[in-house]
Amino acid sequence: MNVMKSSPKEACVNCHFIMKHSNPNKFAITADERDSIRNRDYSWLHDCYALGCYHGIWDEGYNFNIERRNEMIVTTNRKDGCFFFPYKEGMLFPAAEKLQKREPLHMSQKFQKHASSNPWISGSFYLASFLMIMAGILVVSKVVDPFILPIVIIGTLLAVSVVGAFQLRQDQALNQQNFLSLMGLTFKQLPFVREKRDTEGGHP
Repeated sequence: MNVMKSSPKEACVNCHFIMKHSNPNKFAITADERDSIRNRDYSWLHDCYALGCYHGIWDEGYNFNIERRNEMIVTTNRKDGCFFFPYKEGMLFPAAEKLQKREPLHMSQKFQKHASSNPWISGSFYLASFLMIMAGILVVSKVVDPFILPIVIIGTLLAVSVVGAFQLRQDQALNQQNFLSLMGLTFKQLPFVREKRDTEGGHP
């Protein structure tokens, strides 16, 4: 009967670097063997082999309590505590080591890419522009003729649209052609603003 137990995501049984070895030979543990380990079944492990960590964190052949085997391999969470690397079937240890070394650089580049598309980081200019526009509305609403205020609001909305388009372009979420099309649509609204201003100002 299958009694497979769940284990922490970053347990040794899920790590690429758990191995069986008979010095000097080291072999990766297969997916089927990992399932057997989760079921506490070690019948596949011949006497000439011992289990261990490729990076030397633990080894059944050195100062190891065999009664704690399941705890060491299956239930102990290795997050931030060793050299955990997700198991990739068929990959040799040297290749996994190289990928593991590249991973921090990849994560750093991923963070930098995320930061460049974050308007709170890369878009501070656009955020400042938005705040200035909002402040302008408040000021204008106090000093201009109420009939002109709708024109100011419409113009402000157009300005916000332009700011948003620049941010999308900055994030590479908008290609050059679509950006130009959006700008064209925005500027086409300017005659409407002028017409509305003339109408409300008594100049048909």
